[in-house]
Amino acid sequence: MRELVAELDHALGALGEDDRRAALRALMPSVVRWYQDSLALDDPARPVHLDLLLWVDEVSAGLIGPLCAAAQDVRRAATPVRAPRRMPSQRHPRAATGWSGG
Repeated sequence: MRELVAELDHALGALGEDDRRAALRALMPSVVRWYQDSLALDDPARPVHLDLLLWVDEVSAGLIGPLCAAAQDVRRAATPVRAPRRMPSQRHPRAATGWSGG
């Protein structure tokens, strides 16, 4: 299994940015299907085993969490930084010092 993962890692690493994005996009349905199939929830009468709960937490922490964090980083980088809003009654901080700006 490790060889397969290493080959996939090498193949994706060798791709350019656009091709890697396309490959990841193409892999999404398979990854989702593999994840869902791994849950084995097809028999609602069968209780969920503790190992499955631990595996779900592991995948969530190791894959889903970092993906969400990376997406948030991209959104933050794309959002222009805005000056903090002041209440209408607040004076500009420089007004108290008599700074005229020139």
